[in-house]
Amino acid sequence: MADDKQPRWSLWRLPAALALCLVGPVSIAAQTPGVADAPTYVRSMQEDAELTDVTFVDPQRGWAVGDRGVIWHTSDGGKHWRLQPSGVTCRLESVCFIDSENGWVAGGQTYPYTHATRGVMLRTRNGGRSWAIDKGLLLPGLKRVQFFNASLGWALGETSAMFPTGVFTTDNGGRTWAPLSGVSAHGWLTGDFNDPLTGAIAGRMGTMAAVRRQGLQEANTPAFGLRGLHRMQLVGETGGWLVGDGGLVLTTGDLGLSWQMPQVDPAEVAGRQFDWRALEVRGPRVWIAGIPGTKVLHSEDGGANWQMQTTGQNAPIHALSFVDNLHGWAVGAFGTVLFTSDGGQTWTRQRSGGTRAAMLAVFSEPSAVPLELLVRLSANEGYLTAVELLNRRDQEAGHTRQATLPERAHDALIGVGASAAETAWAFPVRQAGLSLSAEQVVDGWNQANDGQAVERLEAHLVRQIRTWRPDVILTHAASLSGEDPLAHVVNQLTLRVAEQAADATRFPEQISQMGLEPWQPKKVIGSLSDGQLGSLNITTAQLAQRLGVSLADYAMEPRGLITAEYQTSPVTLGFRPYIDRVPQGAGEHDFFSGITEHPGGEARRVLIEYPAQGIDVMKRIAQKHRNMQAILSRPDLSQLDDARFLAQLGDLTRGLDDAGAGGVIHQLGQQFYRAGRWEMAAETFQVLVDQYPEHPLSHAALVWLVQYWSSGEAAWRYEQSKQDRAGQAARFADQLNTANLSGPPTLAQVSRPVALRPDIERRQGTVAAIDFNPEADRPARASALGKVLEQRNPAVYAELPLRFPLAAAWRKQGFGRQAERFYLEVERTRPHDAWWACAAGEHWLSEPRNHPPKNLLNAVSGPKPKLDGRLDDDIWRQAKPVELRSPLGDGQDWPAVALVAYDREFLYLGVNCRRAAGCDYEQASGPRP
Repeated sequence: MADDKQPRWSLWRLPAALALCLVGPVSIAAQTPGVADAPTYVRSMQEDAELTDVTFVDPQRGWAVGDRGVIWHTSDGGKHWRLQPSGVTCRLESVCFIDSENGWVAGGQTYPYTHATRGVMLRTRNGGRSWAIDKGLLLPGLKRVQFFNASLGWALGETSAMFPTGVFTTDNGGRTWAPLSGVSAHGWLTGDFNDPLTGAIAGRMGTMAAVRRQGLQEANTPAFGLRGLHRMQLVGETGGWLVGDGGLVLTTGDLGLSWQMPQVDPAEVAGRQFDWRALEVRGPRVWIAGIPGTKVLHSEDGGANWQMQTTGQNAPIHALSFVDNLHGWAVGAFGTVLFTSDGGQTWTRQRSGGTRAAMLAVFSEPSAVPLELLVRLSANEGYLTAVELLNRRDQEAGHTRQATLPERAHDALIGVGASAAETAWAFPVRQAGLSLSAEQVVDGWNQANDGQAVERLEAHLVRQIRTWRPDVILTHAASLSGEDPLAHVVNQLTLRVAEQAADATRFPEQISQMGLEPWQPKKVIGSLSDGQLGSLNITTAQLAQRLGVSLADYAMEPRGLITAEYQTSPVTLGFRPYIDRVPQGAGEHDFFSGITEHPGGEARRVLIEYPAQGIDVMKRIAQKHRNMQAILSRPDLSQLDDARFLAQLGDLTRGLDDAGAGGVIHQLGQQFYRAGRWEMAAETFQVLVDQYPEHPLSHAALVWLVQYWSSGEAAWRYEQSKQDRAGQAARFADQLNTANLSGPPTLAQVSRPVALRPDIERRQGTVAAIDFNPEADRPARASALGKVLEQRNPAVYAELPLRFPLAAAWRKQGFGRQAERFYLEVERTRPHDAWWACAAGEHWLSEPRNHPPKNLLNAVSGPKPKLDGRLDDDIWRQAKPVELRSPLGDGQDWPAVALVAYDREFLYLGVNCRRAAGCDYEQASGPRP
């Protein structure tokens, strides 16, 4: 840390502006009072930020909100739209005004690695000239907000440990929020209320519920499979409309207790290839729009008849707002705002930051997307990029209190510069690690698509290409040796549909019904995996000059939204062209070589100029980052447990801004953790917590530290290793004396250096003091860090993966009543899920009566088994097998049983399972991990 900086002692200070609402260098803008103070490249990307909601209080005054914290305002009916300073850069989902002065905006942020969500609520009393953020808001990420007057309102969104239903009401203008009781879900996407006590809500996986007397009850409607339900509006005393994926349109006659198809199925007019996202209802008049945004579905008679209105553009539409039967607005991708003055018969564009994508990235999952390439092409060079993720893995997952992977993937991809990111809803895959063949992948898709998965996926991809109209398609490289069957299937499908999209005879209903035109991309490029080099390659350490950091550094925190554990950027990314229609070989030199997309045109942002001063400074910082990455990637880092390395962190991070320095320290801590050096990881994460309390990764470090210091297993490992370290210390001292060293040894001179205290004393080459200070009271440390996290981020503190270890620390300190109160709170407030069973089980252990509330596995004791995977020892013969079942109930062809045993030192788990037919299992050449 630079000498002229003030020491960072204020561990109890709340983060400025609700911490950081977005990740990467863009997040720095969230600390500023408004957009005007944000970096210039952030302002450039806000022009094409996707818009999620729009509202008008009269024909002249309206507001639209969306990605990157944008709030657009017009006071002349949309002739001019101006950006209002929001003070945040996270995704804003919903806007509500009760008059021209009083309004609310709701959204949310997700924290890297922990993936906990936190709601964002903005309030204005002057028409948006200034927005105040509720820094004390404890709600999870929010999707919708609505107020009836200045006091009464409701909001809904994600669920959390504190708020398992995800629905809230207020009677004081949003100063405090009360959760509703009732059913728990995966999180809600939409809803509407007739009054504070009566409404209906809907969300992911076709889930629906009715709100009655501030409680939730499940709707009497069969679930609609994998579809997401995106927009709802209640009408009159009992009616309402609901729209979703796959052309779904439903109505209700009992305020959401049940839902059914309208009297005439809109699919007869529109087909089922639209994914509806936007809805507006005025009496019998209904307007519906979505993906693609080429058409608006309209009925003037409550659904008895339907017609398609043409918008004249392709960009997806996410929200509609009409002030009367004639004047309305539609908003969506690229910051597009459309206007109609004749009830939707004709639409004109009022603003947008682009009209099509220069590049469409098509990948199976977000972990496969080369984030650093998007940083270069999208964030730094300004090419508008849309990302299409084809597969979902949530069918076998239970309810989670974290942000879903599609939500996190969207935020991560927007964080590296993309303009739009969607996850297809109809093509699920099994959990990672099954090593399914290509045939099995397609079989899984077929089960969810009536045996027509390939044709439907081709139609979906052709629709997306015709919607986004890209010059370049980026996708997986072919996996000819079969190491990645899913990637290979996606590669082959993408190459096929890149040709089909230009063929007017393929999926002609997209042309006749949907208003899409054939489109032929100029290039298709495959992204190679595992550091392979291709004919096109980029180095991730290169400087993105407009951003002021390297590609790898800019992508680091967005990657933390996708993964649960730290992962380094690959050193290089390789790419292989598959289709190149640029004439005379001009397209082979780079991704957009031979393709002209002018800055500020239909598919590229206005480029900011390079800073007039400071290029040399940025290059030195980038070089420092490269040096740090070289240190972090050293294969001998697992042996580098010398505490002097921590003392040198100030030198290693000097010259970096707080975001960069904090990121480096977090990387180092993760590397020590993954190398098994838990004590060094704890010391490193503590530096991050102490010196960079407002860094977004500080929250993840605090969670790790609480779990570490609470852990009995970690304490046991530490005690077991003390004698080993004492022996190492003696040998190390002998080596130093033998070598007659006057300074610290190198890794080459000492085979296994040991941990050194920062205040190590050296006398004539002899180490006088070795070992860390004793960790006398680990539970007390966990409790103290828990209090720090509670002060800094109450929402993360409330999450159960943190609170259960913390309760264990309380118990070890003798605060059993405090732990019991926590367990009772979980039992009272949660549905009877796995967390409820854990709390009930802990409660039962303190007062064992009758039968325990959890299912039991009988563990047998005996002599140590041989860990050879054969399970033929005497102890295993005595164990009682427990059958394991697939969450989908389809595991009868590959049964599995578990066995549990123990002795004075260890708990042993044995699993006996059958290989699934058709799966390619890697042969084990040594002991299994």
